[in-house]
Amino acid sequence: NGKIEKEDFRYYTTKVVEKFYSVDQEKLREYFPLETVTEGMMRIYEDLLGLNFTKLENAEVWHDDVSMYQVDDWLSGDTLGYFYLDLHPRDGKFAHAAVFGLQLGSLGKDGTRDKAVRAMVCNFPRPTEDK
Repeated sequence: NGKIEKEDFRYYTTKVVEKFYSVDQEKLREYFPLETVTEGMMRIYEDLLGLNFTKLENAEVWHDDVSMYQVDDWLSGDTLGYFYLDLHPRDGKFAHAAVFGLQLGSLGKDGTRDKAVRAMVCNFPRPTEDK
């Protein structure tokens, strides 16, 4: 239709950055390894929100690439919930990024807490030896 739609925005933004600023997204990615960025973002959220994220080893997950984390309140130590990170593409997986609520968190009348559970599903390229 000759119009730039909202779903075209990322494509054309990337083209403008490449053409006018000579930014190579693939080269830039080499300086920001996914694992380092993910850990850094978690530390920022911990500091900003007063939380502790703990990766649960040997957690029951739906694929070997998936990690599960426990979320605790920094001051009280109470567990608030859990989240899964499913970061890499594979056959049969959604092709877009999304966050899914698997269980709502709530405080019952008796003071017990149902823990919130979320899953972040993305399709970041898997790290390789040279990238």
